[in-house]
Amino acid sequence: WLVLVGNIIAVIGYLVIGQTNLPAPFGIALLGLHFALMPSAMWPAVSVMAPPELEGLSFALVSAFLNAALAAAQPLAGYIADT
Repeated sequence: WLVLVGNIIAVIGYLVIGQTNLPAPFGIALLGLHFALMPSAMWPAVSVMAPPELEGLSFALVSAFLNAALAAAQPLAGYIADT
């Protein structure tokens, strides 16, 4: 449920920033709530879904993919802002 609610909040936040005349900090606050909810749902899901013998590997892969996405997002956002 946290993943579903978090993604709905993200869509609303992006729509507030891009499609409405509401102040941008309101949309940014919604995106902050989204980025707080998603990890709180993602990390416990790993231990529920992964078999016990692969739990460490599963946490490592989730961390690696999350860090790769964070590393790629910043230059991409800068490029988009510059062009």
